[in-house]
Amino acid sequence: MAIIRPEDQNETQNVAQAPTLGRTTGSISQGGGTGQRRNVSQRGSGFTNLQQYVTANENNANPELVRQRTQQAGTGLQQAQTGFENVAKQAQTGLQGIQGVNTFVGNVLRDPTAAAANQETLKRFQALRTGQEAIANPTDVLQPFTQARTGFESQRGDIASGLTRDVTGTGLQDYIRSQRANPSLATQGENVLDRFLTESTTAGKTAIQQAQERAGQIQATQIPGISGEVEALRQQVEPLQFRTQQGIQSGINPLVREQENFIAGLNKDYVAQQLGLNVNQAQAIKQQADKYSQNMNEIQSGIDLGNKALEDLKNQRGVYFDEDTSATANELREKIRERESAINRDIAFRDSQKEGQRRFSQAYKPILDKLNEYNQNRTRQQLLQTYDQPRLQRIQALQSLSGQDLSSLLSQGVS
Repeated sequence: MAIIRPEDQNETQNVAQAPTLGRTTGSISQGGGTGQRRNVSQRGSGFTNLQQYVTANENNANPELVRQRTQQAGTGLQQAQTGFENVAKQAQTGLQGIQGVNTFVGNVLRDPTAAAANQETLKRFQALRTGQEAIANPTDVLQPFTQARTGFESQRGDIASGLTRDVTGTGLQDYIRSQRANPSLATQGENVLDRFLTESTTAGKTAIQQAQERAGQIQATQIPGISGEVEALRQQVEPLQFRTQQGIQSGINPLVREQENFIAGLNKDYVAQQLGLNVNQAQAIKQQADKYSQNMNEIQSGIDLGNKALEDLKNQRGVYFDEDTSATANELREKIRERESAINRDIAFRDSQKEGQRRFSQAYKPILDKLNEYNQNRTRQQLLQTYDQPRLQRIQALQSLSGQDLSSLLSQGVS
């Protein structure tokens, strides 16, 4: 730091002849040189010491320049913060978008049937699964943010160190010189006086102290809080399963395989389970019902044969049969009576058996109906259509969402 020493006669004479610095802009003549300044006063000469000179120029404009420089640093910090926050918000939005995709896919996989029923949901899921709708990569989203964070930390340091430099030593001298209307016209003496007055006056000392304190505050300024929010969001996003096309496919494939295995396992046991049918018991009942029917057929056949024999006997009667009292006619009459009696017994037995069959059929009709249904030849899709429509709808939804075809399995019969 250059000091004007009273013991230096030449410099003391120059200080004694120096003009008093005011707050207006103008030009002065000093040692024959001309330099434009902001602060010229024509009053004052004949100072006997530096303190008189400092006191006379206490209200010079240089402290205001220091304060302006401090404000400029504060503005620079605000701009750096705003710039970083803008980039951080973009990263935040990008990561939230990835979260949104993961949530969307998760909701689809939790209820594929409802998702596939909504055309917009179905189309978007298909687009995400096939890559038609791109999903942002967290690394790409965070790269500008990471660069901006490093840039902010660098800017913060540059702003603080720049402010410290411009209010300290020769840096202060250079800064005040740069604020002249025409810095190149300023003499070395004027530059030294500017610095000297700034560092010596009360206002100047205060402005410098405030600037240095502000520089420290700037250097200590924490990165904006949104940085932590973005970092927390990053930690939430990175483990998400459904943030890539492969992750989505790996999410839906197990659901499709589950249904595929179920379809392949459909058999008659599934039908019996859905019907609540004990197949062995039902088959035994069916055999008994068939035996009833067989017995009824045999009884009816006997009746039919008896009626035929009776008809043959009756055809043997002559025109005067009613008046014929011969042994032959009497024998024929006896045979007819016996045959009619036998037929009536068979009819009575048939009717009693028919009533038993009716009661049996009525009692076991639900089981026999289920057995008939059990024995029907149907495809797996027909079985699901009959017994488990929600599952069939889920299977069809998963086919649409995954692009995988299970129709060949569904079209197969069961055994």
